[in-house]
Amino acid sequence: MVDRYSAGTRGVWPRAAALLVRQALEVALRTYWSAKAHGLEEAPMRAQLLCLDGTLNDADVGRRAHAAWGALSRASHYHAYELAPTKEELLAWCDDVAVVIDRTEREWRD
Repeated sequence: MVDRYSAGTRGVWPRAAALLVRQALEVALRTYWSAKAHGLEEAPMRAQLLCLDGTLNDADVGRRAHAAWGALSRASHYHAYELAPTKEELLAWCDDVAVVIDRTEREWRD
């Protein structure tokens, strides 16, 4: 969606892309928690993000997850006084989420 938006999605694609990336992060964390700390996947996302640092023992991944989720949450909501996220912002958040997904998948598969 970031690379191939069309005229029909003008104005909505950045927020739609942000929502999809945020959902990918949330699904990855729910999957991780169901394998590593069953029951935690039902906790609010902020609580899941706070617990991530301690279970992964990697503050950088936890920081990336928390920052990306917060930014994507803000970006996915329409506010008349705020600009939609840029393509560069979305790609940076995608990179952060990809790192989190990769790390959590490696952890629960082991």
